[in-house]
Amino acid sequence: MRDINTTFKGYEVKGLLVTAYVQVTTGSPAVLLAGETGYFHDLVEVSFANNSTAVLTNVTLKDDGTTVRVVDVPVDDTVQIVEPLPFPQGATGGAWTVDIDDITGTSVDVSALFIRRKP
Repeated sequence: MRDINTTFKGYEVKGLLVTAYVQVTTGSPAVLLAGETGYFHDLVEVSFANNSTAVLTNVTLKDDGTTVRVVDVPVDDTVQIVEPLPFPQGATGGAWTVDIDDITGTSVDVSALFIRRKP
């Protein structure tokens, strides 16, 4: 997790932007961004990069266990989702996770940008 100081869509958000990264290689969920008590982490954008020789189907992004997006990522390609407005996190302290089907020899790199905000 890394804080960024910048201006976002005309709003000053010093210290409120948070980046996250995880590589998922098995059929077990991986934490993209751990929850933080007292803050929401609203999703601004997320990208999924497939470095495998197989199409990744059912790559699932979850907010504290609730499915937010399910995407398919073509072989040696990237899928990027940019929200027109930040996608609000459902609960403070909840973790964002990513899960893929258990396919031998596959992996997906997931990176995301969040806005940290108080309730």
